[in-house]
Amino acid sequence: MEETNHCVCCLQGCFGEAMKGNFTCLVNPRCTREFEHDLSKADNTKNIMIIGADPGGLLAARIAAQRGHNVTVYDKDTHFGGVFRSAAYPMGKGELSTVISAYRKQCEVLGVTFKMGQEVSEDTIKEARPDTIVVATGSVPLTPPIEGINSENVVTA
Repeated sequence: MEETNHCVCCLQGCFGEAMKGNFTCLVNPRCTREFEHDLSKADNTKNIMIIGADPGGLLAARIAAQRGHNVTVYDKDTHFGGVFRSAAYPMGKGELSTVISAYRKQCEVLGVTFKMGQEVSEDTIKEARPDTIVVATGSVPLTPPIEGINSENVVTA
């Protein structure tokens, strides 16, 4: 399985940080830290419920599946990526859409089950009977309190 995701040219963790010894990567979080975390098969397989198919939820699903767990991802939306999807819309930012596609494909290869368009309720949890629940419900875009921001001529991502 291809674990490395293509560079999205964000320059958030690599450019300038490498000389400080703090090299990181937005889309490849294990980059330069490959040996810090054990991804070998877990001794006990668990049924893991992940609530949210945003980048955090998909990455958690990938790691849990790599460790041999049975993973099901739930999201109330029918689309993957949460609000991260909107980051790919501005001109010159289209490569950001590859992040969600790559994480999703990696999860599919590992046998992760997706239940999209299904909001999780107490009944859902009782029915699924997961051993572990990961809540990765993402974020809500910040709308600054600027006079007129809700006007018809104002457009946000």
